[in-house]
Amino acid sequence: MSVEKRKSSSARYRASLARNITENGFVVMPCSYCTSQGLTCRMLPQSSRCDNCVRRGRSCAGLNLSVAQRGCRIFL
Repeated sequence: MSVEKRKSSSARYRASLARNITENGFVVMPCSYCTSQGLTCRMLPQSSRCDNCVRRGRSCAGLNLSVAQRGCRIFL
């Protein structure tokens, strides 16, 4: 018999925030984590971390660049 573990409120918050950034964010120049993992890096203008870093609860090392400096544009 397996025991189902409940997610903590912080894990639920991170998942919700990451989903919002993924759905509504802009593709930006990738941070070091996204670069190393080959992931697309998305951010919201008011966010300091990308969706992947938020999801994993880690800091976002974008070489200390702001969203504007990281090339905050939508790629169609």
